[in-house]
Amino acid sequence: MAGAAAGASARSTAKPVRIAYLSFAVANSYDAPMLAAAKAAAAKGGAKITVFDANNDPKAQFSQLQTAATSKQYDAIIVQPIFGTGLISVVKQAIKNKIKVVNMDQELGANLGTAKPQSRNQTCSGATRGMT
Repeated sequence: MAGAAAGASARSTAKPVRIAYLSFAVANSYDAPMLAAAKAAAAKGGAKITVFDANNDPKAQFSQLQTAATSKQYDAIIVQPIFGTGLISVVKQAIKNKIKVVNMDQELGANLGTAKPQSRNQTCSGATRGMT
């Protein structure tokens, strides 16, 4: 019993994981179930999720990703690329900064015709393609 109580106490005092969720467009109904699922999973896991809305603007999303990757405010990033090829350098920077990056829904790489990993640090799982 004492061990279980100590484990629960350690979990309750641990810092929550800080997640940046980079949506291609929050107002788009296609994103709604993915965003809701991310929020629910974050709440269940005790994580804090911050939503960035690119509103279908690739330049805005690039800037938001730069902020998430360099601000030291996030432990993980979930990204729905508008133009994945343009995000690769910043994703690699985030990984170098020890931030876990999950790519969701769209390809993140130069070859848009494959779901296979396109980076040495990239792993794929089903419809979600992540770089770790």
